[in-house]
Amino acid sequence: MPIAESNDPGADDVTAHVAVTTRAHAAAPASVTSILPDSQPAIRVRELRHSYGGREALRGIDLDVARGEILAFLGPNGAGKTTTVEILEGFRRRRGGEVSVLGEDPERAGPAWRARVGVVLQSSQPERMLTVRECVSLYAGYYPAPLDVDTWWTWWA
Repeated sequence: MPIAESNDPGADDVTAHVAVTTRAHAAAPASVTSILPDSQPAIRVRELRHSYGGREALRGIDLDVARGEILAFLGPNGAGKTTTVEILEGFRRRRGGEVSVLGEDPERAGPAWRARVGVVLQSSQPERMLTVRECVSLYAGYYPAPLDVDTWWTWWA
């Protein structure tokens, strides 16, 4: 199902089609179910728009992702996948439309919201001089109330 589609016959095919697929997961984690009412989707997007100069990257995306659902954006380079995700993460401002993630607008969400949202960068690598345990401890420090690294490490190892 295309989510960024244009009726403009001159629209660039690369930016005109992005496929979205979702799959229901067995059960939403307690961290999600405790912060959203049953009827509210984890992600809600209405008429999302974004441009780079005169080039329209997102053309009115509508999308709901239910609690516990898994979402994948599929499409060619330049189709708007990264732009959409960056808007959902609150790292990029949209040009139009409405966005709600975990019940809040990412553009206006504060540190408490950011602590509940996990982001995996497109390209990253562990710190070269640190052990895995040291990396986990470092990254846990980015959050105001992280899991205890020793407890996690004992369970994981």
